[in-house]
Amino acid sequence: NAEVLQYIKNSDKYGITIDKFEASFSKAVERSRKSAERLSKGIEYLFKKNNITLIGGRGILNSNKSISIMDNDGNDIDQIESENIIIASGSRPQSLPFLKIDGDSVISSSEAMTINNLPNSIAIVGAGPIGVEFAYIFASYGVQVTLIEILPDILPLEDSEITQILRRSLKKIGIQILNEFNITEINKSEDNIEIKLRKDNIEKTINVEKILSAVGRAPNSENIGLENLHIETEDGFIKVNKNLRTDVENIFAIGDVIGAPLLAHKASYEGIKAAEFISSGEEISIDYNLIPGCVYCKPELASVGITEKIAIENGTDVIVGKFPFRANGKAVASGEEDGMVKVVADKKSGKILGIHIVGPNATDIISEASSAMFFDSTIQEIDNIIHPHPTYQEAILEAALNAENKAIHI
Repeated sequence: NAEVLQYIKNSDKYGITIDKFEASFSKAVERSRKSAERLSKGIEYLFKKNNITLIGGRGILNSNKSISIMDNDGNDIDQIESENIIIASGSRPQSLPFLKIDGDSVISSSEAMTINNLPNSIAIVGAGPIGVEFAYIFASYGVQVTLIEILPDILPLEDSEITQILRRSLKKIGIQILNEFNITEINKSEDNIEIKLRKDNIEKTINVEKILSAVGRAPNSENIGLENLHIETEDGFIKVNKNLRTDVENIFAIGDVIGAPLLAHKASYEGIKAAEFISSGEEISIDYNLIPGCVYCKPELASVGITEKIAIENGTDVIVGKFPFRANGKAVASGEEDGMVKVVADKKSGKILGIHIVGPNATDIISEASSAMFFDSTIQEIDNIIHPHPTYQEAILEAALNAENKAIHI
């Protein structure tokens, strides 16, 4: 919805004049909830189709083969026995000691997904994927957004050249970005929150209506009976071996509750692999370096593999290829020219080490990069793949060519 709203606001560049429009955030929330409900119902249908029994309640491990099911009031409503158990209890938004989430003045991503009345201003603490995505959404709907990050840049795990491009785009829509600032004091009144910040000798005060805490997520590993079986955790995350097995032979764990990356597609993949291992005993091999990360704002950001900085720190002699979307035919035609593809490869072998994208449909075209890396492709092999024209994917080809000083369109 925010993306559609940005198109409307910038319709003049497409030769379309829109004199008057209204954007209802509450209707956007309603649509998102209907979409989520539809997808959930689809899963419930698949459960029935595949003879899977769904029991509502809190599961607590009694033994390695026994689970008690409790209702919301803590009453024991059922008990089930199983030869194998997979823990997939996920994670929840994390609070800071000085920034407790109360669901009102200080909200988490959970409340942000269902808020109906937008504040005039909001401070978002934490500029990881969740913080950046909500900054983009709120700013698109006219909220005055301040994005606060203690580290030197937004999305600190991503390639710095890529994040600088996204940073410029976010600032264009009015987002104030404050990096390397520490929060020193928070003062709340009935309709205002005063936030005092410090960066070296610089002091700054901002006033907002709400704060969104986006400083990470905590695993849901408490009160599920881990201690009954002495299942080991580290910082709350359940420890597993390469086969996703816990200390207890027939109990497995997958997803957010076992640690980073905290991504839905990673959890789903682990769930499939754990089920296959239980069924067949075939060893699991997961290369976590090949799990793509995605940020759903505009322009989109997606990456797989390692950054140039990490490759150099690892002692690898690298070559780098870049291609800007402003030279991509489809990006120019669609008016979405902000962005770049960056390919990092081993100089000696040409093996691709990482592909980083900021630009249109980045979260879709990253799958080509993931596939290439899964099959240990080289930049020379990317060069030999015929890409249809015009497509955004051509930018991956051109970036690979550029790494060898063979780029055609720049």
